[in-house]
Amino acid sequence: ANYKLNEFVKSGDQLIIHFWATWCGPCLDEIPKLYKYSEATYATNKNIKVLYIAINDKSELIDQFLTK
Repeated sequence: ANYKLNEFVKSGDQLIIHFWATWCGPCLDEIPKLYKYSEATYATNKNIKVLYIAINDKSELIDQFLTK
């Protein structure tokens, strides 16, 4: 799908971009940690956004991973 960054991030926001893939062990290890961090941070600072970008994967693999 095609999206524009300004659909997610507004002026003044801070953005963390996490590139990941279902076959990347370190990436998969980072996701839960980054998610916890972003949830805790977002509670006090709504200007911090985390964007997860899956690369080199078929959408079926991504969907399977996200349902776990």
